[in-house]
Amino acid sequence: MKVSIGVIGAGSFGTALAKLLGEKGHDVRLWVFEEDLCERMQKTRVNDVYLPGVKLPPNVTPVRELRDTMEGLRRVLVPGMGGVQIPLEQLAKMRYVRGPQVIKSEDTFLIGYV
Repeated sequence: MKVSIGVIGAGSFGTALAKLLGEKGHDVRLWVFEEDLCERMQKTRVNDVYLPGVKLPPNVTPVRELRDTMEGLRRVLVPGMGGVQIPLEQLAKMRYVRGPQVIKSEDTFLIGYV
């Protein structure tokens, strides 16, 4: 069964997890904290900082903004210590409510909505 899955954190484990899930045929959203890394991953399909040389499948999408992708996800996996995969719904009650938009910026550059 094909499932939409989100992975929070594009470190070595999060990237490897997203790659494996993508290879199994799932649509994966991989949340990347670093804006420049996310842009490079979208262009090259490689996490050159945490997992160099490993190419992501086309159904793995590196993203910076979680709010735009959260509605369509059935499960969000949070990589934990020791390789544990924790569904976000076990860590927090999930509910999507569109509220007022706030702009978050650093050094006068827009980096996302909060």
